[in-house]
Amino acid sequence: MTPPRLITFDCYGTLIDWYGGLRGTLSRLLPGADMDRLCDRYVELEMEVESGPYQPYREVMARTLAVLMEETGTPLPSAEEDALGRALPRWEPYPEVPSALARLQRDHALGILSNIDDDLLEFSVARLGMTPAHCVTAAQVRSYKPDEAHFRRILQTSGLQPGEILHVAGSLLHDMVPASKLGFRHLWVNRLAEQRPAWLPADREVRDLATLPDIASGVGA
Repeated sequence: MTPPRLITFDCYGTLIDWYGGLRGTLSRLLPGADMDRLCDRYVELEMEVESGPYQPYREVMARTLAVLMEETGTPLPSAEEDALGRALPRWEPYPEVPSALARLQRDHALGILSNIDDDLLEFSVARLGMTPAHCVTAAQVRSYKPDEAHFRRILQTSGLQPGEILHVAGSLLHDMVPASKLGFRHLWVNRLAEQRPAWLPADREVRDLATLPDIASGVGA
């Protein structure tokens, strides 16, 4: 199989430990609460906010946090309204990610397709130690995945065909579904040990990125 000419990644939940960062902030604001339940509810609420008219991700996080706190009956101090936006630049990569990206960069062009603001992504890219050839953000396309705009934009900016790009991500809904639909090669990073859907072949699933440099050339559409 011909190696991909570009490997794109979702960033948060794939490269950066988004869930760990979210849990850290929520546990500070709501000590003793059921963090699994709160994080699941946050994800649901954030998707609802993102499905409306476009707004920057920092505002999405602030709005989602406000609704979540209201649901718990806990007042959110005005000084904490942007708690997630302030914290996100400090969120760390998953342990195996920097070394995997360093190996991949030797032979592949890399890119990022992320539901994020440009300025926030800059902080995370610095932590990853990568030099992306392409970055497509929600701020640029003014929409959030699973809308297809990120994927269509990378086709335009790279000049490549879907089958020449491998997209790697941790979210089935936000990334694997649109990538598969548009004909991208795709690989699911199942960090949360979720049930693999029947439509996704077993060889399109990994638990982390440690083996990606060894298998990237053989992943199909």
